[in-house]
Amino acid sequence: TDGAQCISVGNHFFGASRVMVKGDLTALDNQTHSYSEADLSEPYLPPFAPKVERRVFEVARNTTNVEIQDAIDQAAKLVGQKPVVHLSAGYYKISRTLQIPALADLQLVGDGVETFLLGDKGVTVLKINGPSRATLSDFRIRGASGNAALGLLADNLDQPGGQILLDQVNANNSAHAGMLFDGLTQTRVEGQGSGCGGVAGPGITVVGGGEWTRAWVGFFGGAGGNNQQTHVVKNESHLLIWDTWYETSVSTKDSEPRYIHLTDHGYLTFFGGQIATLPGKDARRDLSAIDLDGFVGRFTLIGAMFNTLNPQLRLAGSGQGLKALILGCSFSQTEPYLDNQAPQAQITLLACKQISKPINTTGTTSPDLLRELLSDARTIVPTRWQPAPPGSTDLRIHRVSTYVNINDGMIFSAEKTDSNAK
Repeated sequence: TDGAQCISVGNHFFGASRVMVKGDLTALDNQTHSYSEADLSEPYLPPFAPKVERRVFEVARNTTNVEIQDAIDQAAKLVGQKPVVHLSAGYYKISRTLQIPALADLQLVGDGVETFLLGDKGVTVLKINGPSRATLSDFRIRGASGNAALGLLADNLDQPGGQILLDQVNANNSAHAGMLFDGLTQTRVEGQGSGCGGVAGPGITVVGGGEWTRAWVGFFGGAGGNNQQTHVVKNESHLLIWDTWYETSVSTKDSEPRYIHLTDHGYLTFFGGQIATLPGKDARRDLSAIDLDGFVGRFTLIGAMFNTLNPQLRLAGSGQGLKALILGCSFSQTEPYLDNQAPQAQITLLACKQISKPINTTGTTSPDLLRELLSDARTIVPTRWQPAPPGSTDLRIHRVSTYVNINDGMIFSAEKTDSNAK
């Protein structure tokens, strides 16, 4: 198409020698190989996992935390055997925090959305002591009467090569915050089909460990909505959100319908998805869907589709130390689509449009700058989930959610906290 824009970064071509574009081509780090170098072997299906027999500790239906804790303590003695503590469909009243010991490789398993842990007012419902090798799956956490203080707390998680898998995990309808990842410098977090919704405060907050942060938090697929602010990064943390849908239609006067609000120092990449902030008639409409206010670090927005009734992207503060790349995004008709109040910010708009009208390229497109701003998008990718090194955290959570009558949903912390939590 005449006037087309193509961005081709890090691709491998076999036989072909180039990309042809009737318009503007930005090509970077592509490689061309001969046909003889191509791997033409047929893919194969991996074998089924071997059948194993685990010892199962059955907990009586609708019992209390005392019986559950006793089963956990018994299972924790069988290190290396991955025993199962099974909670049948039912309601389990938690008046004192359930504790999973460090390095216990037990599995706490429910029967899906009909298994509930009901925390009393002010109680932390479930605490996982790190380094953790536990697996949680298929249950819900909520408050019973009044707000439970915290749905899930996992601490002392930061060891070399550590990993946290969140598979279809959601922290919804919290009174304060959804998920907090605090101080992880060596343990990476990988979320698949996970997120937060209906949270009165921040949805996903990542606090790094300063210049020592080497680990990342990546969410691949998922959705969220009706949060006052969803993504927050601080203290040089790395967060990547890939293929997600966010939508909010809050209507209360004090609500803040912002999808991303950054004020600290870190690195955030949004790679593909929908951003729909549609505040009702009583909600504030002066706040931008994405608000970078005094933020220092890298901000990369790739393939975002905006559907907003409020301003879309705002940069404020001096802009010193801020580098931003807005690549292949589609803005709605709301003005301003870009409100740049940060005079020292280094911002590049490339291959974007508003409705169907192309937006002229602005800022530098030097190869070194593009490599820097695309570095997280090119390196933070889903993994094959091999076991973590012995002694390091390997925490895996499948289809667990916190919702309703919870102050804070889930906290994953590098620091060790008081093990005698209420």
